[in-house]
Amino acid sequence: LPNGDFIAGVYGRFKEDTTPSEYEPKMNRFRCILVRSKDRGVNWNYVTTIAVDPTVGQEGFNESTIIRLTQGQHQGRLICIMRVGRRSPLYQTYSDDEGNTWSKARALNLVGVDPDLIEMRNGVLVCSFGHKPDCNDDGNFLAFSFDQGGNWSQVARLSSEITGAYTTVR
Repeated sequence: LPNGDFIAGVYGRFKEDTTPSEYEPKMNRFRCILVRSKDRGVNWNYVTTIAVDPTVGQEGFNESTIIRLTQGQHQGRLICIMRVGRRSPLYQTYSDDEGNTWSKARALNLVGVDPDLIEMRNGVLVCSFGHKPDCNDDGNFLAFSFDQGGNWSQVARLSSEITGAYTTVR
């Protein structure tokens, strides 16, 4: 953040998170939370829950990626994209107060796991994600947003081979 703090999206469960995962009854559904370090990553503290809803997806909110917009109408906004299951849409939320509060997570038109997200120099957002081998649509993908995360289009398949589905974009 501009003040030097580090932030990260992580996932886990609180005591009250007792809804079982759809495909692994011994695993309860996750929530995505925000943590912050004020000492360059030495210590981390809980800030808030980014997203939790035991009725969404197969596993709850997990595998998040967060960026801070550096330009445009929403400069400074944090955008978070999260996985909720193997065959479920990715979900997106945003914060305009450095992560203290978040919008209601909304489903995207992208289905996959382990998203990664960057903002290019020209302001275009790029999201990478993959499909697990048991989803009948193997491969890794890129999607683009030309309006600061409002819409995702131009979905491009990078591969159609069986993949572990975990991607990174730089």
